[in-house]
Amino acid sequence: MTHPPSSAAPRWRLAIGLGIPFCAVDLALPLLDRIPGTILGFPVVTFWLYGWFVLTTICMALVWLLHDRYIDDRD
Repeated sequence: MTHPPSSAAPRWRLAIGLGIPFCAVDLALPLLDRIPGTILGFPVVTFWLYGWFVLTTICMALVWLLHDRYIDDRD
């Protein structure tokens, strides 16, 4: 089953796959760097970065599940 790609598709795909992780890491790090303490023995900023390794993978998987899996490989 193939769905034709819409013109808005690349924008929301980029926003979910790259925009959310970029903002979460790049914009939040200066704020998180000021928080004292640890989470599971890691400084808060380090825990945040490691957490976003997994969350970025989830964002990219969502893009694939919601849109890219319907695109034929020959396109």
